[in-house]
Amino acid sequence: MAFNPCDSLSPSPPLPQSPLLMLPLDKGVDGHVCRFFSLEDRTALALRSFPATFSDSRCVGSSHGWLVLLDKDTEPYLLDPLRGGGRVLRLPPIETFPCVLPVLRSHDDNSCSSASSYEKIHRGCCRGTTHLPLLPLRDYIFFKAVLSANPNDDASGRSCWVVVIFGIESKLAFCRCKDFGGVGVWAELPGNNGPYSDVIFNGSTLFALCDNGFIEAWHFNREHPMKIMEIKSSFPRKSAEAAHALRSLCFTSTYLAEAAGEILLLVRFTGYFVNKHGVPVEEDDLLTEEGVRPVPCPYRTLYFHVYVLDMSSEE
Repeated sequence: MAFNPCDSLSPSPPLPQSPLLMLPLDKGVDGHVCRFFSLEDRTALALRSFPATFSDSRCVGSSHGWLVLLDKDTEPYLLDPLRGGGRVLRLPPIETFPCVLPVLRSHDDNSCSSASSYEKIHRGCCRGTTHLPLLPLRDYIFFKAVLSANPNDDASGRSCWVVVIFGIESKLAFCRCKDFGGVGVWAELPGNNGPYSDVIFNGSTLFALCDNGFIEAWHFNREHPMKIMEIKSSFPRKSAEAAHALRSLCFTSTYLAEAAGEILLLVRFTGYFVNKHGVPVEEDDLLTEEGVRPVPCPYRTLYFHVYVLDMSSEE
């Protein structure tokens, strides 16, 4: 499916300041309904103009009120669901990624299904080339996507960048506003500390969290991104001790977030098995006297540790 690129975008009204949670799509009488839950007002906003084309899409990120979606053909798009009735911008095609070879399309003459049901794609990387249908490919290509600015804004929209974590090795790729409309290409960001687990923009600076504990800072206010800092962020001692004490009951994940201009490092503790009281337990502890295993709550978030990144130091 193709969309005509937007040649010009009008300024946008201000977005709600509190976060909105996107709920699963519902199919109503008038089409697909998208609902957003406001954490501040504790109310749900229903949008009945959500494009039916994206009913089977996968959301891989959201920034400045825009959703980054992969449609049923694994093509990436930006969708503005809250303003202007769902404006759409097409990102560079999936086959322009560094690890993707040209898409092979075939049709079943005896079927009236859409061509996407039979599309195949090659994914090439250092571990060899794997032949994948497009739907499973969505789980390999995009893990997270972020925008540096709102493409609708007059001042910053013209320099909007999109950065994604992609591929089996969790590398970084980017495109910019001039690549929108499906005419550009994705370029790999040549970082040295991958694989990457999270990315976030703060103004025109991208912060990328690496699995080895480093945080890279990249400046995007120019023709080509430039790395300006590498911060060695050793795992906080408090979190390390807690993770060690609960190592058989839970696992940890790390994220980046922004609050009041500060970059935060979040350590999330998730229990493997959690009882009805919210306490992490061993799987065998769930057995009753009759040997019946009640239904546990697996992979439940227990709590977070939150740290502020000190930009004055490179450690």
